[in-house]
Amino acid sequence: MRAVDFEEYRPKLQEKLGKDVEELIYLFPSSHKSCLLEDGLLMAPVGGDLEVPNVLEGGTVTIPERLRPALVELEVINSHDQHVLENSDAVANLWKFYQHATVLSIMSDGAKGAVMEYLKRSLGASTADILAWHEGRFASAGGEIPALWQKHLELFRKGGKFCCAEQEIRQRADTDGDGEIDFQEMVNFDWETCFIDA
Repeated sequence: MRAVDFEEYRPKLQEKLGKDVEELIYLFPSSHKSCLLEDGLLMAPVGGDLEVPNVLEGGTVTIPERLRPALVELEVINSHDQHVLENSDAVANLWKFYQHATVLSIMSDGAKGAVMEYLKRSLGASTADILAWHEGRFASAGGEIPALWQKHLELFRKGGKFCCAEQEIRQRADTDGDGEIDFQEMVNFDWETCFIDA
């Protein structure tokens, strides 16, 4: 995770690539593990700078509001690259959808389309299925669930924020009352309803 000395190379890369591009190159691996956290890159409410754990250097790192959309796009690409072979697994697709759903409003149309495709391919799956899937894979590996994953899985338990989101979507996202939740209704859904402190 640390192939170069940051203090030495970051200024050189900024000079050659520009500050924003270099900062994205640094932030992507630095903030990546925060994607599992409800206050991390993908799940924290939109707006303002974001402070997340820095896995490269320890402590925390700030994701500036102006760069969060581009960093989200990189995570969508990374997710699609790593999970495209799961496209027939409804539970895995629903999990990937929920990981990205709270930041739909700051994504490009192409990224939104990729995330909505996860939802389309998740027919019949629920947050309870996601919870059982992850707990099962840790159990079959014979190990305890790491603390980071325990926090992440709390989001899918009864009373958890993704469980709330699932209920809210069923009840409120169909704003035109046609029995279907279309792309625009999903994009317009107020995800912060489910992502507030208890």
